[in-house]
Amino acid sequence: IVSYDSFRNDEDLYKNIVFSSAILDEAQSIANVGAQKTRAVKTINDEHRFVLTGTPIQNSYMDLWSIMDFLLPGYLEGYKEFRMIYSSFGDQKEAEIEKLEREVAPFLLRRTKEEVLKELPTKSEEVLVVTMEEKERKIYAAYHENAVLSLRQAGEDGRQKIALLAELTRLRQLCVDPSSFLEDFHDVSSKLSQTLSMIEVARQGGHKVLVFSSFLTVLKHLQSLLNEGDVLSYLIYGDTPAQERLEIADEFNASKDPSVMLVSLKAGGTGLNLVGADIV
Repeated sequence: IVSYDSFRNDEDLYKNIVFSSAILDEAQSIANVGAQKTRAVKTINDEHRFVLTGTPIQNSYMDLWSIMDFLLPGYLEGYKEFRMIYSSFGDQKEAEIEKLEREVAPFLLRRTKEEVLKELPTKSEEVLVVTMEEKERKIYAAYHENAVLSLRQAGEDGRQKIALLAELTRLRQLCVDPSSFLEDFHDVSSKLSQTLSMIEVARQGGHKVLVFSSFLTVLKHLQSLLNEGDVLSYLIYGDTPAQERLEIADEFNASKDPSVMLVSLKAGGTGLNLVGADIV
């Protein structure tokens, strides 16, 4: 039993071992054909292969090709041939999609939630639009104008792409919580105010809440605000050790208090079961 990254780092240790079976869990981890861990995993010496994944296609059909290339090399044609047809969504003819569906159908097992988790209520989604306060709107407008000027000056080389990502990230932070990087902004942002209000309503109804964010600084600020209101909360982020993550998750799931779990998106991907929450 080994993680993908550990196998990549220790690839040489496995070269002279022949395994009876190789079983890949969360096999979307090898969806990137060019990744080092993908190439490493495909060197395993084995007699039988299995792959398990709930998301065989995330970015493009090439994800599926890479996974199938481990399972049955050559089954979905060669890399170049497959890429010419299926490299991006929406460019295929109906006959090509039907052909691919027929080819992979024997390998796909699909279970619906209604079949295996009958006790769960129907999932409902609600989108809330939060309007910025005047102070936030002025700050955002100023940074937006500065971002446009910076990008015009960046030129057409690779620096422009990097600058664009940085500016977009900064604007996203402003939309969530300006205090996450502005030291002189001390107000509770509109979005955090709305979040706190929703959490309080949920807690009054006896619910446990899960809150995700891309920004750790935002989650830490939110946790400090929850602490001020004596609201029990937990925080899991990228640097939280694996064993500690499990302990925090178990404590949250077992807690009978209407508590709150704060999770950074980088930490909330694989192997984290937060079944204690019923509102996200």
